[in-house]
Amino acid sequence: MEAQQIELEPRIMVGMHEVIPMDHMTEYFDRAFSTAAAELSRQGLFPAGPQVALYHGAPTAAAADITAGFPVDRTASPTRPSGRRG
Repeated sequence: MEAQQIELEPRIMVGMHEVIPMDHMTEYFDRAFSTAAAELSRQGLFPAGPQVALYHGAPTAAAADITAGFPVDRTASPTRPSGRRG
């Protein structure tokens, strides 16, 4: 199978953004997807597609700047790392 580059329409996403050491990627993805799924449930939202990970720039040998979560079909209320809304 050959990789293809495609362009998608902008989407709204519920996810978790962090800069992650490369040796913590598995733990981050587990935590990010479960946190995003819990937030979808709290807000009465449903995924509008499969899990996604957005890399903000190219990963280095040390770390990757990533947002991982789910696309949604309507606006979600932001939640800060402290758990506060807004």
